[in-house]
Amino acid sequence: YLFLGWSIDDNDDGYSSSSFVQTMKITGNTNFVALYQEIPLGSGGGGSRATATLTVKGIDKANGTVIYNQSVTVLVGDNEKVNAPIIKGYALDVESPISQSITIKTGSNVVTFNYNYTVETSGQQSRFSVSAKIKDVLETEEHIPYITGYPNGSVHPDDKITRAEVAIIFWRLLKAPAKNEPLAGSFSDIKGDEIHAQAVNYLAKLNIIKGYLDGSFRPSQSITRAEFTAIASRFDDLLAGEGNPFTDLPGDHWAYDYIVSAYTKGWINGYPGGEFRPQDSISRAEAVKTVNCILGRGIQAADLPKDLPSYTDLTSSHWAYCEIMEASVMHECERKADGWENWKSKQEEQARRTSNR
Repeated sequence: YLFLGWSIDDNDDGYSSSSFVQTMKITGNTNFVALYQEIPLGSGGGGSRATATLTVKGIDKANGTVIYNQSVTVLVGDNEKVNAPIIKGYALDVESPISQSITIKTGSNVVTFNYNYTVETSGQQSRFSVSAKIKDVLETEEHIPYITGYPNGSVHPDDKITRAEVAIIFWRLLKAPAKNEPLAGSFSDIKGDEIHAQAVNYLAKLNIIKGYLDGSFRPSQSITRAEFTAIASRFDDLLAGEGNPFTDLPGDHWAYDYIVSAYTKGWINGYPGGEFRPQDSISRAEAVKTVNCILGRGIQAADLPKDLPSYTDLTSSHWAYCEIMEASVMHECERKADGWENWKSKQEEQARRTSNR
């Protein structure tokens, strides 16, 4: 199928381009229908054309980290002009072109732009600024692993994370010894023998997580970006921002205060173009990065040790590789001048433990 454009509110007067839709002002409920034209497979005529993938990447020039990665489907043979994306906290490297043209070939097509880290985004705190309340409630000194992979060796970084998995992450990080004490069930769909029951029930007792009007928690349901941000924000006092940082976040949104507070603290960012996409499901990788920011944890690729565990579906080129290593590997660290971590070697850790006996 070939994408033709968008029909807006069932308007039959042609169709609108994606660029028009992306910039139009929404003043009320609006219905968008994506229009496609079928391309006969193997017809050999009629203008049918193969499709391919175009991937745009942003690279931190200093350490090679992928800081932007977006893919779209394009037609083989087309000449595409790609503009360098705007990435918060980064400036395009002076030697990198502001746009690139590419003739699409069969398979994967990649366009790469190099960036330099500047400063934390205007109006935001550093990702290493951790409040006293967070330090009191969550484990920030000991860099314990709070996520694990799956039995088949995968970690599913780009999969949606469920409400139960989020509860388990924050429950693992809680300092309170009482978190292990048995609790009565709080939700109609949480059974006491389920692996996530203790985490869900305890966080509900603290009013950190909430259920639905029908008394359910829906543990297997993917969690939205707004819901995740609200849960994370309830561990700390809310912080007022300098205004609404996102183009798609109305001032009367139920999670507005949570999202603005989390943004101001440097816990979250949006997407190029200024969107937050509050109703989208958050991925495991996105959730992990946010938790690392809450805890003030973070390491850059150049400082990672070589003897790290591997996951079958995660390579060092993934944008969240360092974040996932930070979250899944037990380690001790020292802080560099800029706040990023420098992990101690296993030999140094063993020597420290021996000297403390």
